[in-house]
Amino acid sequence: MVKKTLQEQGVFIPPVVKDIGRITITKRTKVKDKFRRISVKGTYVFIPMRKVLTLLFQQEGVLEGVMKYLQKLDNDDNVISNFVQSQCWINTRTSDEETGITLPLEIFNDDLEVGNPLGSHAGKNKVNATYFSIPCFVREVKSSLNYVFLAYLTHSFNLKYFNLKTVFKDLIAELNYLAETGITVTLENHNIRIFFQFCALCGDNLGLNTLGGFCQSFSKSEFCCRICLANRNTRRTMSKEDPTLLRTKENYRAGVNLQDPTKNGIKEECVFNSVKNFHIVDNCLVDVFHDIFEGVAQYDLYFLLQYYIFTAERFSVATFNHRLEVFDFGSSDIPNKPPPLPLDFKKKKKLRLSGCETACLLKFLGLLIGELVPPDDNVWELYLALRRIVDLALSPSFSTKSYELLALYVQEHNRLYVHLTKKALPFKFHNLVHYPRLIAKFGPLIHFSVEGYERGHGPVKCVSNSVTSRKNICLTIANKVMMKFGRNLLKNEYAKKRFLAGPNRNRTRKDYDTFFAELDKYIFTTSFPEILRERSTIRTNWVQLHGTKYCIGMTLYLAIDEETSFPIFGLIQNIFVSAAGKVYFLLKNFQTLAFSEKFYSFRLIIVDSYSVCSQDELHDFRPHNAAAPAMLPDSNLYYVSLLFNS
Repeated sequence: MVKKTLQEQGVFIPPVVKDIGRITITKRTKVKDKFRRISVKGTYVFIPMRKVLTLLFQQEGVLEGVMKYLQKLDNDDNVISNFVQSQCWINTRTSDEETGITLPLEIFNDDLEVGNPLGSHAGKNKVNATYFSIPCFVREVKSSLNYVFLAYLTHSFNLKYFNLKTVFKDLIAELNYLAETGITVTLENHNIRIFFQFCALCGDNLGLNTLGGFCQSFSKSEFCCRICLANRNTRRTMSKEDPTLLRTKENYRAGVNLQDPTKNGIKEECVFNSVKNFHIVDNCLVDVFHDIFEGVAQYDLYFLLQYYIFTAERFSVATFNHRLEVFDFGSSDIPNKPPPLPLDFKKKKKLRLSGCETACLLKFLGLLIGELVPPDDNVWELYLALRRIVDLALSPSFSTKSYELLALYVQEHNRLYVHLTKKALPFKFHNLVHYPRLIAKFGPLIHFSVEGYERGHGPVKCVSNSVTSRKNICLTIANKVMMKFGRNLLKNEYAKKRFLAGPNRNRTRKDYDTFFAELDKYIFTTSFPEILRERSTIRTNWVQLHGTKYCIGMTLYLAIDEETSFPIFGLIQNIFVSAAGKVYFLLKNFQTLAFSEKFYSFRLIIVDSYSVCSQDELHDFRPHNAAAPAMLPDSNLYYVSLLFNS
C-alpha cells in the first residue's frame, strides 16, 4: 500500500534486478565425504543513481544550499575544509558554467552480515553494498544518514565467483553517464544541467584492495600497499613516505601487464579505471577510522596499559576499572564508554574494543591515568605523539603548515613505537606515512571516513531483521530503502532543517514569568536576542539537529580567543527554539586557562557570566564534555579533551 502510494506520487524508484550469470560449484552433502556439483545463479540489485539524484536536487532548496556552500568555500583561500578546494578536484573538474554545474561524487563499498553473525548460518547471507554521497554538502548535513544513498546490492560470494567487471558493469555505466551526460533539474522554470564526477573510492583496507585489484593479505603479501611499492621489510620500520616508491599510472600499467602479484601486489586491473577521469592510483583513499581507531590506537593503548599496569606497576587493573567506572564521560560520550579490562588482561594479546570505544578511551586516557604517570616519562610520549597525529589527521580543515607538522608527528610516533615495543610496525602504521600527502591532495580525510557510511548499514540490517525470508533479500532491502527515500522526499526532509525538540518548559504564563525574572539577574557577555522572549519561542532541555543531540549540561566550542588563541567554551544552561526553527543556547561561560600537555586537554574554570549563541554560530557543531580528572578533589577546575581540533 505504501509502495503504491509513493509510486503514484512519483517518488518511488523501483530497484532493477539483473543476472550476472551461472557458475558450478562443489558442495558437501549430508553424507560423510560425499560431494555434489550444483549450479549457482548470481544476481545483483541496481538502483539508478541518475533518478535518485534528479529527485534529490529537484527538492526546493537543495541545490541552492550546495551552491551557497560552494561559494563560501571559494571565498576561503587560506584553509582547505572540503574536497572541492583540493588539488585533486581542481585537476579533475572538466565542465564550465556554460555547459552546467559539476559536482563531485564518492563511492563506498563494504560487506555486511544481514543474518545473525554468531549463528550457524553466519556468512551465508553476507551482502556486498555500494553507497554514494556528494562531498560538497555542508558537513553537519552530510553527517546525516539521509545523505547516504544506496546504489548497489549483491551477495558477497558473487565477488568471489564472478568477474568484478561483470558484477559492477551497470554501476560503471551509470558513473560514466553522470559524468558525460549528467541530469537535468527544473527549478523556477529554468532547466539546470548537473554533472557528477566520480572522484573518490572509499572503504576499509580490505575493500579498497579488493576493488582496486591489489593483494588482500596484509600480513603475508610482499607488496600489499595500494599507494606505494614498499616491500614487507621496508614497511615494518617505515616512518616517512618515500616519493620514489609511490605507485604511478606507468608502473601500475606495467604491473597489470606483468600479471605477477608477488612482484608488485597487483592481481588485476581496477574495474573502476574505465570510469571517465578516474584511476585507482590517483583517486584511491585511506580510511582514518579503521587505520587509527581499529588499528594504530588499539596497538598503542594495549602497550601503554600493559606497561603501566604490569611493567612500571603504576596502578592495577582494579584501579583502572574503578576510575573508568566513576569518571564522568558526559552524555555525549557515554554511549561509547569502553568496557572494563578483564582480570586476566596480562594474558590478553589485544584490546577488545570497537572503533568508537577506542576513540573514547584515547580521548580520555590522559584524564583517567595522567596524574599517575611521572613527569618526563618517555613511554607517555607515545600517547602524546598519537594524540598529535589524531588532532591533525581528523581535523575538518587544514592549512599548508599542517601537512609538514603531521609528517613530523607520524615520523616521531612510528620510530617511538618500534623503539619502545621492540616490534615491527603493523600495516596500518604504514598507512600513516601517506596521510600528509593525501590530505594535501584530497583535503581533510575525515570527510571520507567510512564511519558515517557504516552507520548506513543500520537501516539495511533493520530491514533484514524485520523479514523472515532470505529469498531475494537484496531486492527486499532495496525496496524498503527506496520507500524510505520516497517518504523523505514527500516530507521535504532534504530542504529543511531536521530537528527534534523536548517538551516546552515555558508551558504556562507563570513558568515564563518566573524564568525571565530570574534571567534578568544574570550578567551577559553577549546581547540577549529579543526573539527568545516571544511566547512562540519554546524553551527545552534537549534538541536534536541533523542527527546531533544537544542537552543541558553539555559543553560547546563557541569560538577562538583572538588574544590567547585558546578555544572559548560554554556550558549549556537552557535551549531555545524559535518559531522559525532556529536553535539558540543559553550558556554559562568558561575561562580557558591553559592547555595541559600531559592530559592533552584544555584547563578551564567556570565564571559567573552568561552568553547566548545560536547553533549556526558555533565554531564546532559537536557537543563536548567538561570533566575533572579521575580521583582529583579540586572541583573548581574542569578539563575539555578534544579528540581533534576544529
